[in-house]
Amino acid sequence: MQTTKSRERREHKVSVASGTVEYSVISSSNSDFYYGIFTDISAAGMCLLTTSPLKRGEKIVFRSNNPTSKIAVVLWSDIGAFYYKAGLKFV
Repeated sequence: MQTTKSRERREHKVSVASGTVEYSVISSSNSDFYYGIFTDISAAGMCLLTTSPLKRGEKIVFRSNNPTSKIAVVLWSDIGAFYYKAGLKFV
């Protein structure tokens, strides 16, 4: 039986801190701001929990000063029981 070592795939140290953010979808025709909760934030990106669906490839801009960057692109999105969960990369 062969054993394999588990590797950390992330390049940047991830913080388990969380907080709230306001964001808007740049590619959207409206300029509405939505609220979300960020988790697992690093210098490269973060995970965002929100009640509004986000699509892969969409760019969003943050109104809050919490993230390390003001603009991010959605890498992946999934639906949970009561919220949407998206992985974001800062650009």
